[in-house]
Amino acid sequence: MSAFNIIFKKWGFALKKIIEVENLTKKYGSFVAVDNISFEAEEGEVVAFLGPNGAGKTTTMRILTCFMPANEGTARVDGYDIFDDSFKVRQRIGYLPEFPPLYPDMTVTSFLRFVAQIKQVPNREIEAKKDKVIEQCGLEEMKTRMISKLSKGYKQRVGVAQAIIHDPKVIILDEPTVGLDPNQVIEIRSLIKSLAESKTVLLSTHILSEAETLCKHIVIIDKGKIVGKGSWSEMQEHLQEMDVVILVLDAVDDHKIESIRAIDVVKDIKKDNDGNLRIYCDKGSGAKDRIIRLTSENNWSIEEIRSEKMTLEEVFKRLTIKEKV
Repeated sequence: MSAFNIIFKKWGFALKKIIEVENLTKKYGSFVAVDNISFEAEEGEVVAFLGPNGAGKTTTMRILTCFMPANEGTARVDGYDIFDDSFKVRQRIGYLPEFPPLYPDMTVTSFLRFVAQIKQVPNREIEAKKDKVIEQCGLEEMKTRMISKLSKGYKQRVGVAQAIIHDPKVIILDEPTVGLDPNQVIEIRSLIKSLAESKTVLLSTHILSEAETLCKHIVIIDKGKIVGKGSWSEMQEHLQEMDVVILVLDAVDDHKIESIRAIDVVKDIKKDNDGNLRIYCDKGSGAKDRIIRLTSENNWSIEEIRSEKMTLEEVFKRLTIKEKV
């Protein structure tokens, strides 16, 4: 989010809603792929779109990009309806599907010129916009190469370049780092961060740490239904059923564990590979203070004690597995 948008929100003003999805439904015969979903994304936001395989993420993205129609509901992009103003919507969206639409027998430069033409970039602006996205996406050294000769990471960069060459307001990225090596992942994430300074980004990913790093707002979909949405902290607070205390002692033995377990608000204790204790307690019970008191009374040496929120992995599991167990 840009500095202007951060200040704007701090003053209490609402930012413009760039993506508005209302009661969207998509059916394939009797199978409901997307089931009456609604969510929004504001100007300058990066929103994570999370869910298991087959949850309906890609279908939703294809509807938003006007690649396929919905059966019910609607969506608007920058105020334009996907049914009534699909051409205006497509002008405002840059889309990178999971498998980038590249022509391997073209060079990077010739491909980007071609994409600019089919996206109706004015002829007088094509060279400037082509050069700009080559620089943005770090393709300077590869611009004369055949796309077939590029690594997967550089092909993904070309995919991003074709998505943004017409300077869209919205960028929709479907699994942009899948199959990349760790260095390539870091590079693509850095590119996404830079794009988010001036664009609204909807990012589908299976890598939860990626969502946590890049996105402040999250939409979780499962079996076609939205099962959670909001800021990361809001979902943590809403789903946190127990307080979690991390206790690191200089030495851990069964007696100490059983003494902690005897505290009436303690529900469970798990020890990790490093010997640290993860203590699950009744929410709002003040368990941390009681654990500190216990260690003091018994002269145990504490190296660290802290409260911990649920991880994004725990939130995701709670929302997408709860009906299956």
